[in-house]
Amino acid sequence: MMDSLLKLLDAQQRDVISIRLRSMLFAESVEPDDFAIPLSKYGHLIPDVQPSNPQEVQRIVLFLAYLSRNPDSLPALAKLFDAKAEQWEKLLPNFLKSPRPSTKNLLKPRASSA
Repeated sequence: MMDSLLKLLDAQQRDVISIRLRSMLFAESVEPDDFAIPLSKYGHLIPDVQPSNPQEVQRIVLFLAYLSRNPDSLPALAKLFDAKAEQWEKLLPNFLKSPRPSTKNLLKPRASSA
């Protein structure tokens, strides 16, 4: 039924749906286990799932971990990530070069304010 409804939508309406799907993909409040099936069915509507920050990379890793735990359950989801892998391969060298926050100060004891 959903596929029939999608065929009735114009390009602008499909774009709105793809924007919402993309935001759900990267939303911390959405569990990969809960969103894997809808993403496998409608992820093709998202034109670009290239992560734009480290948090989005972590979200993709969570979905890949889901796939590794359930390799045969959602071949469409695996195909979606395979199709987008080229985008990520181009991003990865730039991501690895980006500055990381320092953890040195996290281990230092704080001065007491007394």
